[in-house]
Amino acid sequence: MESTCMKTITMSMLLAMAGPQGWSELPYAVLESIIMMLSGTRDLLAFIATCPSWREAFMSAKARLCKLFPPLMIQSCAQLSNNTPDGEVHHTWQLMDPANPAIRYHRPVPLAGILDKEFVGCSYGHAIFANWGKRRITIVDVFTGADVSPPLLPAAMGISSLVHVSPTIYCALTAPMSLAKECLLVSARHGLFVWRVGSSVWKEHIYASHNAELPIQQIVVFKGKIMAMCPRLIRLCRVHLEGPQLDITIREIPMEWGEDAQNRRRMICDPRLVVCGDRLVLAVSLCVTCPRSRAFFFYYDPSTKPSRWLPASDLDYAVFKGGYVARQMLSSANPGSWGGIRGHVYGPAYYDDDVYQFTSGRLLLSWVTLSVLTWEEEEDDEPKEEEEGRAILPSARRSFRARKPVNRLNL
Repeated sequence: MESTCMKTITMSMLLAMAGPQGWSELPYAVLESIIMMLSGTRDLLAFIATCPSWREAFMSAKARLCKLFPPLMIQSCAQLSNNTPDGEVHHTWQLMDPANPAIRYHRPVPLAGILDKEFVGCSYGHAIFANWGKRRITIVDVFTGADVSPPLLPAAMGISSLVHVSPTIYCALTAPMSLAKECLLVSARHGLFVWRVGSSVWKEHIYASHNAELPIQQIVVFKGKIMAMCPRLIRLCRVHLEGPQLDITIREIPMEWGEDAQNRRRMICDPRLVVCGDRLVLAVSLCVTCPRSRAFFFYYDPSTKPSRWLPASDLDYAVFKGGYVARQMLSSANPGSWGGIRGHVYGPAYYDDDVYQFTSGRLLLSWVTLSVLTWEEEEDDEPKEEEEGRAILPSARRSFRARKPVNRLNL
């Protein structure tokens, strides 16, 4: 009887039970119910921009957002200005919701820290730009434009010989920038280099032999462990960052292929790791017969010695594939809830991959999740005004950078 009664409760009844409070004083249970009823990313952004208490409700519920909203695609684009008679073209970063491809969000490019740098990766909602010749990196929050720059890269990277071949270098964060112990990992053919965000030094792991240890070209965090992929030989490794000094060790995980998987291994190209709930999945294309939109999936099975790659024929996730430079893949559970297709690859084959040729700040196709949004706790408690056609996003929390004004995202 109790469950039957609960099913008949409507939003009007919830608001009536909340009493005469203002919108900013609605109980958390009501706000959570509103979040679960939102129909798209635009509605969610408007919810976040309403007031601080609504943003706090979003922060509490954002761990469950991956089941409600897909990642957003982001890349550079050319936007015609409506404010000038000549229709001047502006360089913007464009975000697109795959559930509503016709709706595009645009934000100005934060050029201050990336004028002389090229895009080298996207991780946890942050675009990473680098100038290898000057040994400089800048990390930019794609939602707010807040940026941070690590100290100069170590000379041991041997980057003088790697200029103009950035795909041989891979960059990734180990956690969202709002956490206390997140690290930036930079993998090159000479070794792995780690910077703990906020520190003044890099830690180095120099490979003993270029032939013995191939460069890592993808990193994901799976159940709190840093897993790395060497795509050339499809080698799976685990990266250990131990103690306060971040002592670095890299251990290869012995793997074998199941009988069905072994037959396809010789034709595999572009292997990428993606975390799908409690599974670590390897998504691959087949060099000859597989269209860009199609992938085969194998899941990591550590229950045997050695561990195995087994076919994942029942993948209840949609996956989102970034460009070759970022080598990024994200997943979305229950894609049917937003109109997606399980086992489907969303990426350059389905969306416009042409990038306007701007000289700086060019962001190649990547994916970001709304669950990485944060805001500064020192913000004023007064609700932000919402301009027509715009939603105001909260700014990122930065423990060691100067505060910046909240940026705006055109809807």
